[in-house]
Amino acid sequence: MTFEISARGVRFSYEGREVLSGVSFSAGRGIIAIYGENGCGKTTLGKLLAGILKPSCGTISAPSRTAFVFQNPNHQLFEETVWEEVHGLGAVSSAAAERALVAMLLHPRRECASLSYGERKRLAFACGIASEPALLIADEPFASQDLFGRQAITKALRRIPSAILLTHNPVSFAAKNMRLHRGKIQGNCGITQKGERT
Repeated sequence: MTFEISARGVRFSYEGREVLSGVSFSAGRGIIAIYGENGCGKTTLGKLLAGILKPSCGTISAPSRTAFVFQNPNHQLFEETVWEEVHGLGAVSSAAAERALVAMLLHPRRECASLSYGERKRLAFACGIASEPALLIADEPFASQDLFGRQAITKALRRIPSAILLTHNPVSFAAKNMRLHRGKIQGNCGITQKGERT
């Protein structure tokens, strides 16, 4: 079965200011990093790929089972306990919720209000992987994480069919690193397909 994530001539504007000006790329399975400076449009592109936003023009192709993890976990966490947040109203199986919490080093009975910011980010990530998506899009997944948190997230990412990471810098273990600059994808910019500097 063919698996492709792609954008073709995608444009998007906020209040008359063009943020994306003809983004085009294609990728298959694996971990993809889209990196760039603050305000370059990474989050906007991620939301377009996830179907949260619609492009002004151009086309997007992505799996229907796509999960988006926001940079700020407070934008997606609303329940009282960790378990309620991940399991929800039975939207995901108990087994999947348990696996996600173990992977993210979180106890199901803890109250969300007691979590540190880094723990809340891992909880948001747990919600994403518990839904067992074909594609996970994560905005700055390693921000506010200590060594153990980074290791847990990296390990979980390797188990997902495909993931797009929106970051400020290239990701060493990504299958593909693409720079977003001035509203367009600029290619690998000195990074090989395996994430090694050339």
